Amino acid sequence: MHQSLRFAVCLVLLAAAPAQALDIDLDRLRFEPKAGLTFSKLALTNGPDGGADSPRMGLMAGAGFDLPLHEYISAHPEALLVMKGERFNAAVIGRTRAKLGYLSFPLLVKGHYDFGPLRGRVLTGPYMDVLLAARGTASRSTTGAGDVGWIAEGGIEYPLKKSDLTVTSGIRFAGGILDITNGAGRVKNRTIAMVAGVLL
Repeated sequence: MHQSLRFAVCLVLLAAAPAQALDIDLDRLRFEPKAGLTFSKLALTNGPDGGADSPRMGLMAGAGFDLPLHEYISAHPEALLVMKGERFNAAVIGRTRAKLGYLSFPLLVKGHYDFGPLRGRVLTGPYMDVLLAARGTASRSTTGAGDVGWIAEGGIEYPLKKSDLTVTSGIRFAGGILDITNGAGRVKNRTIAMVAGVLL
């Protein structure tokens, strides 16, 4: 494993360590299946200029667990399948397309506050991606084994009357901090997602 990726994995694991020391009430644990639409780009900091690129539209799907730690704070780990990549037309290399698929493990903290029938929520924290597929101009030989980055999301929750279910929605930004290429250039993942789910 690349040295920088190994270091980043250690940071993600250390971020989860404080939650293990808390006295957690598992009876309050809630499961949240979720899915969404993604718009992803590759931030190219050392490559050809002069092209007009466009986001790759894809999907994300998976689930998270909502574990209250305080009246307004919860731990929120997730496991997701996420499509990333980009479509772009660079002046030097012509029209290209990169299709990337990741198994993503966000370790988030959620803050929430009730206002009227709704509940606002903010989620943030690190994530670790494991590469599952690379197609188009991307391939496993030119793409790193994974990525690490940070997520920020804002949204709302709507508890359904006469039910324990809560409908959730939000807009999420995920920014990778690693170069995902194997020395081909400085390329980082950037993704915006519209996410919806249900707290069970």
